[in-house]
Amino acid sequence: MNARAVTETGRAPTSPAPESSFAPAFAATEYSSRRQALIEAMGAAGIDVAVVLAPADLVYFTGLDLASQLVVSARGDSVHLVQINLERASSESPVGDTRRSLGVRSVVDAVGDMCPPNGAVGLPFDVLPHRQFAVLEERLSGRRLLDLSPSVLGLRRRKSAAEMRVLREAASISAASFARAREIVRPGLREYELQLEMEGVERELGADGVMRHRGWRGALPWGIVCSGPGTAEVSGHWLTQTGPGPSAARPFAAGRRRLRAGDQVVIDRGVVFHGYHCDEARTMVVRSATPRQQDCWRALRRILAAAVAAVRPGAPVSSVYQAALETAREEGLGEVFMTRALGGVEYLGHGVGLEIDEPPLVGPGSDEALQPGMVLALEPKIIVPGWGGMTLEETVAVTEAGHEVITRSDIDPLEVAS
Repeated sequence: MNARAVTETGRAPTSPAPESSFAPAFAATEYSSRRQALIEAMGAAGIDVAVVLAPADLVYFTGLDLASQLVVSARGDSVHLVQINLERASSESPVGDTRRSLGVRSVVDAVGDMCPPNGAVGLPFDVLPHRQFAVLEERLSGRRLLDLSPSVLGLRRRKSAAEMRVLREAASISAASFARAREIVRPGLREYELQLEMEGVERELGADGVMRHRGWRGALPWGIVCSGPGTAEVSGHWLTQTGPGPSAARPFAAGRRRLRAGDQVVIDRGVVFHGYHCDEARTMVVRSATPRQQDCWRALRRILAAAVAAVRPGAPVSSVYQAALETAREEGLGEVFMTRALGGVEYLGHGVGLEIDEPPLVGPGSDEALQPGMVLALEPKIIVPGWGGMTLEETVAVTEAGHEVITRSDIDPLEVAS
């Protein structure tokens, strides 16, 4: 099947991407409304000038991940400082005032023009390297430095209707990719060959490629393909099945192992489209599944259904985790639910959007109320040391009426290449 194959929705998931599709994903009005919301959040936090530096935050406010900085004043002024490719930024940035940046010097100059001498400057404390923070602290002497990240991440938590459309397109690409996986899984296929086939489908349909995580230009590789005993291995880079990876220097992701009849195959993948991540995982068994695999599979499906059903506006985030855990216990799998058998952190999932892992963490300690527009990745898993594991993951949006499952790849059949 090629990348335009029909999915379970009965239509082609999307058309192949054009050769040139570089403009920001949203209208200029979308970005201006986001900057206005930032100004309002700055007022609530007592911030006079915000300096946006984190790549995902720059994409949120400008649509572009160029080497740049965005300086926003509580008075309403914004300046986009661009270090590399000013020509492109000048034509594509939705910020009217776009200037060449020399780095810290230009940021300090812009802040000096926009912030009173005793004012407060917001910086992303959670990702800013200490050396850069120290330089800014010295050069902005007399001004208070406050943490901007809670304000920005608070805005990013609830997705707009335009963002939801992009997320659904990412899900269409993901559906085509997983459909391709079901076609080619067979004994003898190497894990990395499966990954490359799926990645080819995604790229043809316009996926960005590498996932982004919170950090200073933090990026993650393609995702996870693991099989056989590797489905019970957790490397510590993620709290999920990772397999042994291609080497000790990279002990996670697809390796060179060949699939064998009877193997469980776990594929855990974030497809990125215009910066937005759709997070999805599926488990398959090569050819015939054993009774134990079938029982585990049925239980995992029930756990996932319980978690999804718990997603509704006003419910505490922890209630989604509890619904999954209680169902796992009913199935006699409470001790091997998630990474509990390996001493891992108790969680069920996480927010998702411009980064693959966003707040909130879906776990027992999160009492934040779900709100319409939040998007969660729910990834119940069973991991049995010495046997293997299974994972299912859906991207689920909170709606006014309850929830919407964004991902739509087939979960069935468990057995493939049969």
